[in-house]
Amino acid sequence: MSDAAPVVDTPTIATREERAQRVQRVLTRARLIDKIGRVVITGAGAMVLVGVGMILVFLLMEAAPLLLHPSKHSDGTVEKMFVPQKFEGYQAPLYIWQTEATESGQAKYSVPILVFGTLKAAFWAMLFSVPLALLAALFISEFARPTTRMVIKSSIEVLAGIPTVVVGFFAFVVISTYMNAYYEQHTSYFTEGRWIIFVLQVLAFSILGSGMLGRVAISERSNLQKFIHGVGAVAALLAALFLAGRLLDAILGGLLQPLFGITKYTQLNGVLAGFCLGFAIIPIIFSVAEDAMRAVPSSYREASLALGGSKWETALRVIMPSALPGIYAAVMLGLARAVGETMIVLMASGNTPILELSPFTGMRTMSAAIAIEASEKAQYSTGYHVLFFVGALLFLITFVLNAVTEHIISKLKKRYQVG
Repeated sequence: MSDAAPVVDTPTIATREERAQRVQRVLTRARLIDKIGRVVITGAGAMVLVGVGMILVFLLMEAAPLLLHPSKHSDGTVEKMFVPQKFEGYQAPLYIWQTEATESGQAKYSVPILVFGTLKAAFWAMLFSVPLALLAALFISEFARPTTRMVIKSSIEVLAGIPTVVVGFFAFVVISTYMNAYYEQHTSYFTEGRWIIFVLQVLAFSILGSGMLGRVAISERSNLQKFIHGVGAVAALLAALFLAGRLLDAILGGLLQPLFGITKYTQLNGVLAGFCLGFAIIPIIFSVAEDAMRAVPSSYREASLALGGSKWETALRVIMPSALPGIYAAVMLGLARAVGETMIVLMASGNTPILELSPFTGMRTMSAAIAIEASEKAQYSTGYHVLFFVGALLFLITFVLNAVTEHIISKLKKRYQVG
């Protein structure tokens, strides 16, 4: 008995109409998925805008009674918050922040003290962080080898994960103690204004040292030769800056004391707060600036090198101008972070509401004032509404910074034809 031959199903060939229907179903499904995704993304963006708008509306509603009912909140009028007042017990009009009324006078809400303290902390933080962050970003983007780039970039970005309260506590307990001991041992160094020479030496060492070490790092030498040359370059630079500092000290002499002489010093001060705050904003500035430099097309580098430019000339005259919009955005993001930071300045600045230009005295920032005093104010009291007014003002400052940043970035992009 012979086996029957297996029956083979012959595939049916779809007609043109069936293929067209199948393609139409695929396109309809893709359009539906695209529409759903667009709605979800648009909704998410709208929720963010609505949330920010609700925060702003809430701040304005809670601050509005100061403007709408000045008779009820006589201590918190716009004039008393922004114009120097002649308070009882004081001989001249002054800015004073004292939110608890004393037995001999009223509460004092001089908002410019908080604005000045915020700008003071941000200034010293930016002075410390911007050169380091930008120079590190330039080195990582243009000169470092891949393994070096990975290690350094990862290490810097790890700083962003350190809680700011830990940084503030370390500054409060450790750094402030050593600074105070150094000041007590070298009081004349500060009272005579010679400390500004040290600041200039540090800035010069940061800029010149990074350039010298960068040249050594990209040179065609062995690792041992690079190490020896690097140590020698740093030692020579330190010796030159030391001699230059002594020369400036001898030439300027007593000219420094009227301008930079320190007559007031507190253990928790603006320099300490700015130094620690700088560590918190370095990762932001570094990451954005480095990404902007890396985004510059390789053809720019190749064209510069082909025309005979060195790596440093290419980096400084081609890459940095091309990445200027991103670099500016990085600096402004760091400034916005410095303006809004709370815990570091709260713990490292002493939180003293005084109006002093000296970097070695304390201050109180807007965010720190809100954080420390919000729980002490009775609801709907004058102090309660003043704190919301300060919060709205801080919101306005950051909004203006971001708006100006966006405008300038758009101008820079048009100028350098980037993006």
